[in-house]
Amino acid sequence: MNTSSGTEIDRRMGKWSAIAIVLISIAYILTGLTWMALNPDGVSTQRLQPTEPFLTILETLILLLTPAIVLLFAAIHGTRPLIAKRAAGPHLASLFCWQA
Repeated sequence: MNTSSGTEIDRRMGKWSAIAIVLISIAYILTGLTWMALNPDGVSTQRLQPTEPFLTILETLILLLTPAIVLLFAAIHGTRPLIAKRAAGPHLASLFCWQA
């Protein structure tokens, strides 16, 4: 049969990685807004290039976001029908290489 609804692990992994993506994205936006609020002169002269420690925090949040995105894509791949998995396999492999 060519249908697949994925396993419970696929669905749980997708759910938690999506929640992580939302929470990390909110933290990223709040960090940027905090930097803009605390450095109004720096925002206009530096053209949205954050200073330390905000730059380090933003970069760390991006590094945390990447594995969550890969896990979400893998969970979506796990819930696809078998015929779609065969077609999407190389794309998922290239995503893993890009993330590394």
